[in-house]
Amino acid sequence: MDTKAFLIVVVLFVLLTSCAGLPEKSTEEVTPQHAPTQKDAFTQFKRESDRDSSQGRPDDSIRKLVRDAQTAERQGDIDKAISIVERAIRIQPQNAYLWYQLAQLQYEKGNYTKAIQLARRSDSFAGSDMQQRELNRQLIAQIESGLASP
Repeated sequence: MDTKAFLIVVVLFVLLTSCAGLPEKSTEEVTPQHAPTQKDAFTQFKRESDRDSSQGRPDDSIRKLVRDAQTAERQGDIDKAISIVERAIRIQPQNAYLWYQLAQLQYEKGNYTKAIQLARRSDSFAGSDMQQRELNRQLIAQIESGLASP
């Protein structure tokens, strides 16, 4: 390879690598003063559900199922709420929020081991969603501290 061709390759390489840039810093951070709550998770879920469902975001049927599950939970029908969330999970099996909701419901029902397993499953789908990860961590810690109590 002659010198001129070599310089062209080097210049192209430098230009292309400088165009790649650095990844953007996430704007979602969990601060110690405000740990996320279940209400925060639902607010985030609603915000995400307004995005395009082709990107793996919840569609109208998922939003309706979540509302129905919350209504059943408020009415004290935990089994019905669990059934509704399980139906939503069959539609979107990689939705971390739905797995968290199911973990919460199992916790309320007293199925602590299952609740921990479901929160961990939620965590596996949470990716870089630090708020969801913190909710999962808090739920697991709450369950484990209750199990450790006499």
